[in-house]
Amino acid sequence: MGQVSDTATQVRQWTATQEYRDNLKLIPPLAEEFTLYGGDDTVERAREWALGNRYLLADGIPPCAHGLYLMRRCPGEARSRSCRAWFRQLDHARIWVPAMRSQSSDGETHLLRPFLLAHPYSKGVAAETRTYAEAHGLEAGTLPGDDWYGSGALPIRLTIQSAQWWPIEARAASILAYWGGISWPAGEADAPEYQLPPEIEAVIEEGRRHPERRTPYRRRTPR
Repeated sequence: MGQVSDTATQVRQWTATQEYRDNLKLIPPLAEEFTLYGGDDTVERAREWALGNRYLLADGIPPCAHGLYLMRRCPGEARSRSCRAWFRQLDHARIWVPAMRSQSSDGETHLLRPFLLAHPYSKGVAAETRTYAEAHGLEAGTLPGDDWYGSGALPIRLTIQSAQWWPIEARAASILAYWGGISWPAGEADAPEYQLPPEIEAVIEEGRRHPERRTPYRRRTPR
C-alpha cells in the first residue's frame, strides 16, 4: 500500500460543498406571488402592513432562524423535527426584509433589519422562545403594528441584534441592486434603499465589467 493510501486510513476527509445554498426570493406586497397562510382578509391585512412599511416577503428559505442565515432548509427537517416543530410559537412564521436600509424619526436614524415574524395563539412570549431567539443571535418581542394576522394571534418578532451584516442582508442588498429598485405607490415617503457593503459592490462591478469571468452555479442533482 502506498504512502497516500496509508495516510487515508488514518485521516478521514470530506468533499467541501455548500450544502445549504439559498433560493432567496424577495416578494413585494403588490406582486401576484405575495401569499400567506390564512384567508383572503388575512392576506389583505398583511399586504397593507407590508406596503405601509415597505417590507418584502422572503421566500425560498426556511421560515425560522436558519433562514436568516440563508440556509436552504432547517437542519432539523432531516429528522422531521424542524424549528417550527420544536418551538410551537413559530406558528405562521415568515421572514420579512425591509426594502429600506434605514429610517429616520425624531431626528435619529434607525437601521432596519430583516426579521422573523410569527403569529401563535398565545398570551405572551414563552421563555423557550426567548431562549431560541438568543441562541441564534436574535431578540424576541412584540410590536403593536404586527398584529395583522387577527383571530387572537400574538405577533412575535425575532430581530437581528448583531451590528454586523447577516448573510440575508448581504444577499438582499445584492438582489435589490441587480433588480434596480422597487416601484412603490405615489405618496409613500422617500427613503434610502439598501446600500451594499463596499466589498459586495466591488464583486458586482467586477462581474459587470468582465461577464466572461462569471462562474454559473450548477445545482447538484439528487442521486
